[in-house]
Amino acid sequence: MLTYFFLLGFISPGVGGFLFSHFDQITHRPLYLTHTTHTSNLCRGTQMDVVFLLDSSGSEGSSNFHDQLGFVQSFVREFDIGPSNVQVSVVTFSTSVVENFNLKRYHSKSDLLRAIGSVQYLGGNTHTDEAIQFVTQHSFTTLAGDRPKAPDVLIVMTDGKSHSTSDTKHAADSAHRAGIKCFAIGIGSGVSTTELENIASDHQHVFQVSSFSVLSRIQSDLAAKTCQGMPG
Repeated sequence: MLTYFFLLGFISPGVGGFLFSHFDQITHRPLYLTHTTHTSNLCRGTQMDVVFLLDSSGSEGSSNFHDQLGFVQSFVREFDIGPSNVQVSVVTFSTSVVENFNLKRYHSKSDLLRAIGSVQYLGGNTHTDEAIQFVTQHSFTTLAGDRPKAPDVLIVMTDGKSHSTSDTKHAADSAHRAGIKCFAIGIGSGVSTTELENIASDHQHVFQVSSFSVLSRIQSDLAAKTCQGMPG
């Protein structure tokens, strides 16, 4: 199984909606592709199994959660959807974990977009560890539609700290050992940079933005970077 784990970083205030300072202190600045990149050309023919793991805890609120869903829809529009191209699953988490639909459920882009728009907000606490464990053990399996020769991509979005940093790191380590590559997206000021780095495959796969309203600023860059190095 080829697996790529992408975790979208937690959002914190910063210049132009992005927070760079932590990354400059720790490692290389995150790689953002310019908006002149033609993502549709770069991603044409890409084959991937993508799971979005969306924070649906009480700290977000319904309005921000639906902004998250809009971001996921915009990402999906960049790709060819289908059994020979990109498959997408959406899993939400708070105190519990909910698989809204698995990788093999939707092979029509229009049906997939409608399904994403219908995902319900949960409320509750932030059990990120249990969510990552679920995805590792269930979402990226043949039974759930995972294809052995397709790279696996996990995109985690959250606006706060998990209920257990150590348990979240343990779950992320297991995902990394399984070959899953993760981009982390953090939203807002309540996130932990250390936890983002623990979840992500490396520092280059962590994004941070200042609020849900500026998620659109990273959408094309994320899609393009997701395609880099993938088989077409």
